[in-house]
Amino acid sequence: MTRIAPQRFPSLSSRKPASNLTLSGVVLTLALGLALVPTAPALAVDFAPHAVYPTADFPFGVATGDLDGDGYPEIVAVDMDGLTVLPALRDGTFGPAMSYPMEETRTVVVGDFDDDGHDDVVVQRQSQTQPPMAFLRNQGDGTLAAPIPFGTSHPIGGPTIVSDFDEDDALDLAVHDAANGRILVYLGNGDGSFADEAPYTVSGNTYPSDIAAFDADGDGDLDIAFTAVLDDTPAGILWGNGDGTFGSTTSFSTYTVTEVGLAAGDIDGDHDDDLVVLDFSANKLRVYRNDSTGAFSVTEEYSPGISIQLGARPSLADFDLDGDLDVVLFGFSESSVVVFVNDDTGGFAGPDIFSATGSTTMMTIADLDQDYDPDIVVSDRFNHQVAVLLDLQSSPAEVPSGAPSVVDAGSVLRPPTPNPTLGPTTIRLDLPGATAISLAVFDAQGRLVRTLEDGSRRLDAGTTTFEWDGRDDAGREVAGGVYLVRMTTGDEEPRSTRVVVAR
Repeated sequence: MTRIAPQRFPSLSSRKPASNLTLSGVVLTLALGLALVPTAPALAVDFAPHAVYPTADFPFGVATGDLDGDGYPEIVAVDMDGLTVLPALRDGTFGPAMSYPMEETRTVVVGDFDDDGHDDVVVQRQSQTQPPMAFLRNQGDGTLAAPIPFGTSHPIGGPTIVSDFDEDDALDLAVHDAANGRILVYLGNGDGSFADEAPYTVSGNTYPSDIAAFDADGDGDLDIAFTAVLDDTPAGILWGNGDGTFGSTTSFSTYTVTEVGLAAGDIDGDHDDDLVVLDFSANKLRVYRNDSTGAFSVTEEYSPGISIQLGARPSLADFDLDGDLDVVLFGFSESSVVVFVNDDTGGFAGPDIFSATGSTTMMTIADLDQDYDPDIVVSDRFNHQVAVLLDLQSSPAEVPSGAPSVVDAGSVLRPPTPNPTLGPTTIRLDLPGATAISLAVFDAQGRLVRTLEDGSRRLDAGTTTFEWDGRDDAGREVAGGVYLVRMTTGDEEPRSTRVVVAR
């Protein structure tokens, strides 16, 4: 039973909507009449003033995960001298740092790599005298055992992501070895060990760039999107075969040299994953929409309001809790993060700029205070700290502690039972009249996990029940944690209720 911390690594973890999946045979078509979207007022999203927490010197990579099993994620940061864990105090604040000395660590990911129900840690190291990767097993009390090294090829300069590339319910890794133009894939054995890396050449030698796992063409297999900064290779896709191996690459972009960070997710609600990409030369956020076959076209560009530099990256999360993925980005070495709020069509309002810390170098997203909205963590390498921005969004549609949610005159969404659940859970709707509804499950980041009813038919008046089996749309068992069940009907505001999946 696999648990994966719900965040983008390196930091966002990587199953599409509780899994992040695939494409194949893609042809890129550039949109005619590419629009540079003018700055628009951002919609309702706000964050508390950032709080900073000291780490060891020069923290770079940052991730989150519930190491001590209390339901609240810890912050894990890596630096030149090792690994720092900031224990969660269950209110969105963090206690004194715990340090784990290691040599030249650069990126970090969190997940249950040994399938024992506890989140573990994997770090990437830049040292040429040590193996390039190390696994730190959770000892069951939130502390980490001594690192177990693995790997032979030393990746230089790129992020690490987590996913299940061979669909065996054991977590795998992909690392962007940017300086050598490769993606290294480490298939997990489910016990904390990994097979030897499989290298895939995707470009020439590049500056540190970005990768993301997703299902571009909807065939259920995970592919990897990549950028290739300062190389003549346009951003592209390494096609997955579904068994942990990968085949050819195809470019989804015609821009070379200047595209840096990217993120994948369904931004327009059409049930396939799109891409957002940062361009440091044009200083733009660029949107590539998926036509559902794995062909992408550029539809919009947005000015971020800060300087996009080498190393900048975006992430996707539902900050305003409306069921649509919003964009957050950092410019690298800037003192702010930028949020673009989804307008419900895949377009974005913004930018909305929030002070973060002196010099942002990496970012991750998680619900730190367990109030069911996503929060932001950034590392500040040059000031030796991380900064936390707590999302102040509260959902008036959320169902409190077992109470039913009235959607419109007499329509009721009732809390799932059982709740918490170890397996299937039942959701009951009471409808006063025949109507079409949409019912879906989202993770704590606002990513779509499972569509239970898509609104394409009218349901009869009376009581209707739906069963969610604890799996995503690809049939994969979801991680333990808190999920939102959201119902919409007509033009009414969505209503949500919570379900806790115990693993």
